Amino acid sequence: MEITLKKESKHIIRGGVKMLTIGQKIMESRENFHMSQEELAMRIRKSLKMVQQLEENQMTPDQDTLFNLSSVLDIPISDLIDCCNEQKILH
Repeated sequence: MEITLKKESKHIIRGGVKMLTIGQKIMESRENFHMSQEELAMRIRKSLKMVQQLEENQMTPDQDTLFNLSSVLDIPISDLIDCCNEQKILH
C-alpha cells in the first residue's frame, strides 16, 4: 500500500484515501470544542508555540502530550498514535 504526504497540502494519502494529519486532527477537534490555541495550551500544560507547531505538523507530540490531547479533545489515543506513526514513516 502506498503512503504519501503532499507537503504543500499537508495531507496523508493512503491507498488513494485522504487522511487527516495529526495537526489537522488536533485543530479540527479543538475548533469543534470552540477552544482557542491558548486555551488548549493551558489545558495540556504546554506552550502556545508548541500547540501551534503541533497543528502545523512541525513537531510530533511526546507520550504525555498525546495522552493529554486525547483527554482534553476527546480523541481516542489510538487515533492520535496512528497519525503520528503515519507521519514518522514518511519522514
